[in-house]
Amino acid sequence: MKKILLLGLISLLFAFLFGCSSEEKSAKENNEAMKESYQEYDTHLQDRIGAANELLETFSGALDSIYMGSMSDNQFAKILKENIIESSNELVT
Repeated sequence: MKKILLLGLISLLFAFLFGCSSEEKSAKENNEAMKESYQEYDTHLQDRIGAANELLETFSGALDSIYMGSMSDNQFAKILKENIIESSNELVT
């Protein structure tokens, strides 16, 4: 009885050890999945950075116009409300 139990445990141990030998294949699959995830994240991040830069350029242009006197306070406020604030809220969420 002890021999059968010992043989059963040993065979179970070998089955467990050799069953986990497909680690190399799954590691390659994980690497491919991670590369795709990184590329998607990079694209998303670059889009967000581009949108943030456009908002910054719009704000800088409006601010320069107000300092040069070619834009009134009301026009500046309108640009802030319609373009910058709404777009930045969308960008953050």
